[in-house]
Amino acid sequence: MKTRIIVVFVLLLLGALLVGRMVGFGWAGGKGFEWQPGATVSSDQGVVTIQRPGNQPRVVSGSDRVRRGEMLSTDAGGRALLQDGDASRLYLDERTDVVLDSLDPFEITLLRGRILVAGQMAVRINRLLIKNTGTSTLVHYDFSASADLIPIRGDLSYVLPEGGDEAEPVSVSSPTHVIYYPKVVEEPLGAFKPYESSRHEFYERFIPTMFVPIPD
Repeated sequence: MKTRIIVVFVLLLLGALLVGRMVGFGWAGGKGFEWQPGATVSSDQGVVTIQRPGNQPRVVSGSDRVRRGEMLSTDAGGRALLQDGDASRLYLDERTDVVLDSLDPFEITLLRGRILVAGQMAVRINRLLIKNTGTSTLVHYDFSASADLIPIRGDLSYVLPEGGDEAEPVSVSSPTHVIYYPKVVEEPLGAFKPYESSRHEFYERFIPTMFVPIPD
């Protein structure tokens, strides 16, 4: 009887250590659990919502906090600003959905829509992992296996996650349309002229706040 109790106790202890290590608790040999308080979102106009999986969306009134795993959405006519302190800023145009994957490092998934990115941030679009260290705008429509990658200032690159840690990043130095399925194909876009585009109101609203040279 005592032997059985000892065996059960040892198994429970091993199980607790395994779970603790997976979660990341320091006492289990992990790197330690770090609470991520969330990023600040401000509603610029229209209806902006935050939704955690399995819950009903809540409407952002003024400002709110978005936590890891939550989806931030704008409706028709809606715009929003998501930021982590002063380090990185993400502007959402109307009809845009993004999921906050991580705060450290700052990573999001763009499900659909148009965003303007400033600062160091990683953006996932389906198979693409896009790394931004300057200022860029990204566009992805959920009905298309492609994305528009438009650098404005600084470095912009992408990799295919299935390439593993040794995958070489592909630098994007000019506006590029990237088709990622069934194979990766790059197509050049015309010169980026934000104030002449169909979404000029979005760019006119946010680009001047980023203190970057505005393309002619």
